[in-house]
Amino acid sequence: MMVFAKTYGGDVLASSSAGAIPGALATAARHRDRFVMAGHIDPYDDTVFNRVQLGVLVEEFEQLGELCDAEQVEALRELIGLARVAMGKVHATLLFSGD
Repeated sequence: MMVFAKTYGGDVLASSSAGAIPGALATAARHRDRFVMAGHIDPYDDTVFNRVQLGVLVEEFEQLGELCDAEQVEALRELIGLARVAMGKVHATLLFSGD
């Protein structure tokens, strides 16, 4: 899975393909009642979050770290960094590109 901070125009601001991302997202999916946004990221298709949604997603990633192993926590830190890049730009999104 690739994750991109992108502008609406398609310019890539930053990206990650950390190998532990799918495992962390699978943990979120098992706890969808707690991780409403992160738990619904589709591992097989694209999922996009806008700047307004990213604040909530970052909070979920921070809480999700409590349930993950060290490698997944590091992947979540990368995702939080990408989210913050997108949050810092007007007309930017965070795109999870599924396999």
